[in-house]
Amino acid sequence: MKTPVPKFGMLTSPVQDVIKEIKKANGLGFDFIEIGIEPPLGEPELLMSRKNAILDTLKKNKLFALGHTSWWCDLSSPIEELRRVWIEEVKNYIDVARALKINLLNVHAHKSGMVLEIRESKKQALDNFADSLEELVEYARPFGINLMLENMPSKDMRVKDFRFIMGRVPGLGMHLDVAHAFVAGGMKEVMSFIKTFRGRIPHMHMSDNHGKEDEHIAIGKGDIDYEKVVKELKKSGYDRTITFEVFFGGKKALKDSRKKIERLWKGKE
Repeated sequence: MKTPVPKFGMLTSPVQDVIKEIKKANGLGFDFIEIGIEPPLGEPELLMSRKNAILDTLKKNKLFALGHTSWWCDLSSPIEELRRVWIEEVKNYIDVARALKINLLNVHAHKSGMVLEIRESKKQALDNFADSLEELVEYARPFGINLMLENMPSKDMRVKDFRFIMGRVPGLGMHLDVAHAFVAGGMKEVMSFIKTFRGRIPHMHMSDNHGKEDEHIAIGKGDIDYEKVVKELKKSGYDRTITFEVFFGGKKALKDSRKKIERLWKGKE
């Protein structure tokens, strides 16, 4: 029996016209587009005003869409007024996802300041994350929208912290960014995420780097062992969606990254 190959896609740039980005994704042979619901050109109000054009372009280009929110949303804020503001902002993102017929939307495990560096404040931050996400998952549920939490390239939040949040919020998905995990803790961290959350990863981001920062370079241009990553993903039965967050090298870098992972998945490398 053939091993299922995931669907592949690209992320829209928030400084490019979303319609042109959708057409670009189709031209590159991708299966879907991940729409950035973030400023400046992906602000909720602007996307809502272009809803019909976006839906029409998706249909004409035979693509489905996922949603990507601003990475700096701080759902863990120790300042309750600010935490509430961010919750309401994410609800706006959910409303946009509903309008654009997106059923999978991410938020990021972003924190402000040094709240995760002290045991007491870290506990509060993780509780705040869980409380915020519980509310947002419930808000999204009636619309058929599933939320997922993306790991960041930070050593402050590791697998055990995500295990705590995911345990508190059963309806939440784990959005695994392989490059972020590699910066946070190398291949050990990457593999730990895959093994720990197998079955709860509905979507992934892939790019490459050298372990120091999130470089967003093409697959094979950095130090991430993607052969090992793909082997473990296949073992876990992963067959969902993968976005290539490759921002440098133009269209060629995106196409080459897809070909590399596709060949690894099919056992041709």
